[in-house]
Amino acid sequence: MKQRVITAAVALVLFIPIIWIGGIAVELTAAVLAVVGVYELFRMKGLTLLSFEGVLSAIGAVLLVLPKERW
Repeated sequence: MKQRVITAAVALVLFIPIIWIGGIAVELTAAVLAVVGVYELFRMKGLTLLSFEGVLSAIGAVLLVLPKERW
């Protein structure tokens, strides 16, 4: 439980300024988090992110997260 509280505190310190800045900072953060999520899914399956499927999935996740005006 202590680990989760510390992680949440660090996340708040990092993400509050990003949300405060807004705009492209939030979009880039969302894109990075989407790629991290794809990486975690591939790691659970024992696959590598640098495979064809991994790169395609990461690109797809970024396209889903970013607004239509960015791509």
